[in-house]
Amino acid sequence: MALSQLSNVLGQVKLKKTNNIEDKSAPKLTGYVSETDVQKYQEVVLEANAERWVDLLGDLTFLTTYCSISIEEAKIISKAYEEYELEKKKETTLEELQSKGIKIHSETIQQGLTQIVDKLQIKLNEMKLITLRRQGINEPTQEQIAATSIFVKSSSRSPKDTPILEKNFQQIYKQKLDQLRSQSSSSSSSSSSSSSSSSSSHANPKIMDNNLKLQSLLFAATDLLRVNNAWQVIERFCWSERIYQDFNLAFTQSEVNPSNWHENFVIRQWFDLRPELEFRGFVFNQRLVALSQYNHICYYEEIVQRKDHFFNLINESFNNVVKPRLQNYCPNYVVDFVIVEFKNEHKIVTSENVMVIEINPFLPSTDGALFSWNNDSAILEGKNDETIFRIRTVVELSVKALLTLEWRHIIDKDD
Repeated sequence: MALSQLSNVLGQVKLKKTNNIEDKSAPKLTGYVSETDVQKYQEVVLEANAERWVDLLGDLTFLTTYCSISIEEAKIISKAYEEYELEKKKETTLEELQSKGIKIHSETIQQGLTQIVDKLQIKLNEMKLITLRRQGINEPTQEQIAATSIFVKSSSRSPKDTPILEKNFQQIYKQKLDQLRSQSSSSSSSSSSSSSSSSSSHANPKIMDNNLKLQSLLFAATDLLRVNNAWQVIERFCWSERIYQDFNLAFTQSEVNPSNWHENFVIRQWFDLRPELEFRGFVFNQRLVALSQYNHICYYEEIVQRKDHFFNLINESFNNVVKPRLQNYCPNYVVDFVIVEFKNEHKIVTSENVMVIEINPFLPSTDGALFSWNNDSAILEGKNDETIFRIRTVVELSVKALLTLEWRHIIDKDD
């Protein structure tokens, strides 16, 4: 089915209302024009599950292991999410929810979650030990094991809609904002005597500061995806609408055929990545047809200055190593890249590697970043001879308008 045709089909879909959480990446879909369309959509979504592509990429992506999730366990987590949502409707404050933790759930759900935690912790410790050994620590202490961070997602997506609910979110946000403001002040002072200036230097100071706030929000949200124990994983899965939606999709597929159930906790090595060095690529007929800055509502000076360098780095990596390894994978997909920097003892970058974070379905329900699935369909269907690379070249003037109320509230508190 061509992208334009699929867009028309999705245009007839009715979206289930979901508590004002603005998550573009996978709406709950009902009301398709036919069961065949439903099935085709679901097959494309599930083809992007981590189990389908992690082994193909090997060392081009992050070290990954799995802990299986049975249908019964997924139903327990889904029920916990529903209980959490009911508690929120009682006008319970975020602080109260955080203090209650697992106690907001019924006794049956608490028992089920505890059993999941017990088996998951074993798998997390295995990944922690592998991570420590790669750092040259062959006989780590219990304290070192406990302090080692890892990243856990479901087979399809991460619970990245939950970090804002963490107790220390605002602390990390404020620390990053103070750092960026200090760097911005130093940069402005040093460039004031120079005749050359970037487009950002002409922006209103208030608008520029809002851009720094947004960068800090994204940094905090990314940093808090790290976990140290199984309870943190389960808590976030139980809070996440994204996980809830994905499990519902998997439930539907298993009803068609029980052998379709292949859900896992996807346990991955943690890297301290810079959000500004993440990029989203669109692959059509095994060709990288479009590339976009991933965190596209932020303006990053470094991306503007090094645009050609980043494009060449990613384009060469895709054509020379990523594409050959995925030649037996689907021809169309959306791939998220990150540029990983390696530094010497003096914290100077000595090399850069392009890594694949994850693969997403080539569907209009996947966020198009700086591309529109409707308006840019010709580009995304490979009608151009060259890869189109888009970045944000000016500061967004109405940053707040692009945010949910929860994110806007954090920015406003600092005004």
